Amino acid sequence: MVVEVSTDKVHRSVAKIREVIKDYGGKMADSGSVTFKFRRVRVVNIKATNADKDQLLSIALDAGAEDVIEPPTYEDDTEEDKSER
Repeated sequence: MVVEVSTDKVHRSVAKIREVIKDYGGKMADSGSVTFKFRRVRVVNIKATNADKDQLLSIALDAGAEDVIEPPTYEDDTEEDKSER
């Protein structure tokens, strides 16, 4: 897990994160020791009701998206669940 924090008190933030990780049986690695194994990505959620899915896919791919997925639907979803998707 990589944790990125915006703070004005670096030492306090590191101490708090270390405390939480230690409470759950983990341990912190040295700064930068594992970040080379990760790549930075972004996730964008778009609520589209009457949109053309092909057009949205085209726009996303033109903008540099690596993948486009639709949220899963389930048989027992309520109308509220469906509208939130």
